[in-house]
Amino acid sequence: MTFCTINGFTRRGSGRDQNEDACGIGDILLFGKDTNSGRKSVELSQLPFLVTLADGLGGHSSGDIASRTAIEHLNDLFKSSRGEVKIDEAIADVHHHIRELEEGSRSPYAMGTTIVGAVINEERCTIFNVGDSRAYWIHDAGINQISEDDVYPGERTGIVTQCLGGGNPMAPKPHLIQQDIRSGDILVLVSDGITDAVPDDVIKPVVSERSPECAFNLCEEANRLGGSDDASAIICKLS
Repeated sequence: MTFCTINGFTRRGSGRDQNEDACGIGDILLFGKDTNSGRKSVELSQLPFLVTLADGLGGHSSGDIASRTAIEHLNDLFKSSRGEVKIDEAIADVHHHIRELEEGSRSPYAMGTTIVGAVINEERCTIFNVGDSRAYWIHDAGINQISEDDVYPGERTGIVTQCLGGGNPMAPKPHLIQQDIRSGDILVLVSDGITDAVPDDVIKPVVSERSPECAFNLCEEANRLGGSDDASAIICKLS
């Protein structure tokens, strides 16, 4: 029996030289291309299941490497722990792994990335984030942002207060949220290339469509509304 269906899409922004976003849908890893997509039907026997989205920091060195490394390394930790990974410890491990990659770099800017993700179980979902990539939860008529933006108060300028890597010797503290699952709920993970262009009340109808292309459609909506940043979305529809 299918427990949830997940589709993801990531694309390079019109104002960017390369796509520095990366997505993970279990072992389906999306990165390194101007556009990339993936889909997965998750069975009860495959739970717990990990989904992640990372956005390499603009203005820093090798944001694409930082975002890719984050989802790859976190996925490896999740699999090796057989789904029993402690998120705060895993995030610290990923942070220090990215810091190790920075050693020897001649760039004056340390590589860094945001991350948002979720561990999906049968009755509950654990959502986590560092930075300003967001998670939304949709139930019935409502859409709620359940992640916390790590940005300076009153600003949405792309200046984050914590990230993975970024030259900081101290590991960030991820925000952790427990969310009970009800039939028909939708989990939405997005980079700020979406949220800087698309209002919350527009996100809901786009991702609630029955179309299997809803992640692609949300990225296209950001482009239509004038967004020029890389845009990525992962849509998890819970049966």
